[in-house]
Amino acid sequence: MTILISKLIGPDSLFSGWQGNKNKSSIFAKIEAGLVFLSGRLARRRSRNVLVGLDDRMLSDIGITRCQAEEEAKQDFWN
Repeated sequence: MTILISKLIGPDSLFSGWQGNKNKSSIFAKIEAGLVFLSGRLARRRSRNVLVGLDDRMLSDIGITRCQAEEEAKQDFWN
């Protein structure tokens, strides 16, 4: 998924060489913004999954309780 998103929004993206109007076509700009937003939300989801997978010793090292980690993991990916 990350590779797909980088192909769509990276410096060598499908839209990078597109020479439309002076402004980037609004539809492409909106698609790009949506993909950037979604990419960030999915990264947050992955981080939460890793957090809940840590053992209690590791959680205490970063100052988080098991209960806090589980509550964080329950959140929807868009939050």
